[in-house]
Amino acid sequence: MTKFRVFQRNGVPHYWLVDPEREVLTVHRWTENGYLVALQADRTQTVGAEPFDAVELRVGLHFGDDIED
Repeated sequence: MTKFRVFQRNGVPHYWLVDPEREVLTVHRWTENGYLVALQADRTQTVGAEPFDAVELRVGLHFGDDIED
C-alpha cells in the first residue's frame, strides 16, 4: 500500500500489478477521481496494455511461458 499511496500522491499515470498466484496482469490508470482498472488479463491472453497499447503483450510471458508457445 505504501507504493500505491506514493503513486497516487504524485499522479503516476499508470501502474501495473503482476499477480503470480492468480497469474493475472492488472493495469491501473490515473484519473482525477483516483485510479481505475484499465485492464485485467490472465496468462492466456495477448493484450495491448496502457500506456504501451500499440505493442501486443503475451501476458503468459510474465509467468514463465516460452516465447515459442
